[in-house]
Amino acid sequence: MKNTRRDPEEKRRLLGVLDAEWGTIGPRFAEASEAAAKAAKVAFGLCVCSASAALEVILRAFNIGRGDEVIVAAWSDRFDSLTCASVGAVPAFADVDEKTLTLTPETAEKALSDRTRALIADLPGGNPCDAAALSDFCRSRGIRFIVNLSDAWGTGQNGRSIASYADAAFADLGAGRLADVGLAGAVLTDDPELIDLFYAYHNCGRPRGEGATLSFDEIIGGDLRIAEWQSALIPGRLAALGEALAACGENARMVAARFAPVPLVSGGVSSRCGTLVTEDAAKLREAGFVVRPLYELMSRAPVFGSGFYFKSTGAEPKKPRSFPASERAAEKALLCFA
Repeated sequence: MKNTRRDPEEKRRLLGVLDAEWGTIGPRFAEASEAAAKAAKVAFGLCVCSASAALEVILRAFNIGRGDEVIVAAWSDRFDSLTCASVGAVPAFADVDEKTLTLTPETAEKALSDRTRALIADLPGGNPCDAAALSDFCRSRGIRFIVNLSDAWGTGQNGRSIASYADAAFADLGAGRLADVGLAGAVLTDDPELIDLFYAYHNCGRPRGEGATLSFDEIIGGDLRIAEWQSALIPGRLAALGEALAACGENARMVAARFAPVPLVSGGVSSRCGTLVTEDAAKLREAGFVVRPLYELMSRAPVFGSGFYFKSTGAEPKKPRSFPASERAAEKALLCFA
């Protein structure tokens, strides 16, 4: 990561880490986790070493693994389906809505089975899913609702934060995101019991703090902790979200003056640097915009037809299926930068 901000306060904080004795789970980690919760407008945050580590912590805390399925959009962030498979769970792909390019209860219903344990919703380009509807859907089906907040720091809906609708959310604090510290992730929730589980699963099974309700013998967790170096950068980067969101809004206005953005869902506010549009790339470039794809068509990813997938999940390799709206999104949906 090249630090182009040259922020004196960041330099001071990093030098403070250099002079301290902490490696992980030090004072900077605590400050970063608190800042992540504040930015997502939830009660608890837990910073970890990457976004995939954040989702892994959530899945393991929900006891999701072999024999379980997790509903994931066919056109989605690669973290979602690959991390599910890495813990042994099968990503059950569902199509996105033609208009909003997000999962809906109607599209998710088609992927539901008696093995479904959770649903992961993306917010493509900062465009939120209908979080209230998906939360109701998951609750009525007895499954967990997880939100990938990576593209939507600061996004609200119906007067609430998107993360507050979910059992748990996770976010990427890595390259290309609004709050970029090189490599890091965050786990987010309003549930005090879940944050204890998340902490144990990210810290080799160890419980957090005085009076912890868990013991070392109850959980086998990995070492998914974040270094104090990255932690030192997170509060400042998240504190600058207002400035970054203002730039997002200006970008959206410039794009909308020439092309129609993907419509926001249920009063959402976009918080991605680029504005998501469905348009021919050549036409966008001719108009002077910079464009790039957002997600891959994960339902066609070769790994899900491989022996590696079988070894991890015990499931037969996935056969190609048609997800028309997701296929069109993979071909036409682009992040547009003014």
